[in-house]
Amino acid sequence: MIAKSREEREHVGSLKKLFERLRKFQLKLNSAKCTFGATSEKLLSFIVSEREKEGESSKEKSWKMSFDGVSNALGHRIRAVLVSLEGDHYPLTARLNFFYTNNIAKYEACIMGFRATIRRKIKSLEVHGDSALVIYQIRGDWEVRDLKLVKYHDLVAELIKEFYEVTFNYFPREENQLADALATLSSMFKANKKLR
Repeated sequence: MIAKSREEREHVGSLKKLFERLRKFQLKLNSAKCTFGATSEKLLSFIVSEREKEGESSKEKSWKMSFDGVSNALGHRIRAVLVSLEGDHYPLTARLNFFYTNNIAKYEACIMGFRATIRRKIKSLEVHGDSALVIYQIRGDWEVRDLKLVKYHDLVAELIKEFYEVTFNYFPREENQLADALATLSSMFKANKKLR
């Protein structure tokens, strides 16, 4: 966001309007990226150079997370894989002992992955999933119409606030090799039906 004034004396009024809009739409300003008192040329130069730096480095600094969940006659399984900056893989898998739809299972898998990254204090994350519905709902491209999914979507929205940067990418199942490997892994162990 840029608050620009024609005259120096108008600048405070312009800033006031900007902050009113931020409050109205419940937006937050990143103070580390704020610049005050800059000419248009300097500001434009700064924005361009920062965007170039972000484009080069954000992909390199982001952990990656793939997630998948399935609900069928064999049970309800969720899985996620975290991939570190060095390329190390950290698989997470769980069986659920209560009924879920496939979409709920996929949201649960995504939430499990987010919680694991938050525990590791990861702040930049690139998320990959093979559920177009979940990815596009989280990104805001699609509405959440199923009332059963609203609470899951809202929880993911809260978890996202823990990160500086999160990107979401949809990959069809055929391209999501990590999800297939996890599906095999989670089907190899028996679930303990007893709750402790």
